[in-house]
Amino acid sequence: MHATDTEAAELAAYQLKDVANTWYETWEESPGEDADPATWKYFADAFLEHFLPIEVLEAKALEFERLRQNDISVNEYYLKFVSLAKYAPEMVRDMRDRVRRFVLGLSDDLFADANIAAQNNDMTITKMVAFVQGNEDRLKEEERLRREKEREFSKRAKSAGNFNHGGSQAGGNRQFFKKSKSGPAPSSASAPVPRLKFNKKNQNFTTADSQSQASMGYRVPGYPICNTCGKRHPGLCRLGTNGCFG
Repeated sequence: MHATDTEAAELAAYQLKDVANTWYETWEESPGEDADPATWKYFADAFLEHFLPIEVLEAKALEFERLRQNDISVNEYYLKFVSLAKYAPEMVRDMRDRVRRFVLGLSDDLFADANIAAQNNDMTITKMVAFVQGNEDRLKEEERLRREKEREFSKRAKSAGNFNHGGSQAGGNRQFFKKSKSGPAPSSASAPVPRLKFNKKNQNFTTADSQSQASMGYRVPGYPICNTCGKRHPGLCRLGTNGCFG
């Protein structure tokens, strides 16, 4: 339903209650009985002047002038824009001014395309909001795909790092096992038995290793020469007895 300026003021008056309604009745009678019905603008200006101090109106107008989207969504920015625009009617006199003011407050990643679209003569605030919201959705999707690719790349890099680390450990284990095979010396049970050789000169048995050590200048340990038999042997001499030489 489209209402005239006079009807709009009357419709607004029906919504007033308590103190606001009392003010309206007094204000309506103040011009006199022969006065013309109040228009919407006349009513709105009088209402705001009475219930909102001039300081509040100026603060709201300044807030609208400094309004920026920053990190809020396009829809949230638009709602704030509409809410504050009524306090600064001189800044949004017509649709072109309204669109221009809206575009100026957009975030950096949305401003460039919106500024170009605002040059169209038939651009309205409704069309601009729809256009900017479409760009916002597109940028969000691009950001989501970028982060998804980064997570996938990070997972692959981590998997490759674990694989290389595991391979080096396996190589180290193989090297360790090789060393283990050649590490410990054979036990005495599997060691070769030294060969004994009878030394005619000393009348004693010696090993081949002992002879080689003697030939190299090492002193080979042996028993002392017996004064009885002239031979080297351990213990008591059994010469002239029936005992057996060990």
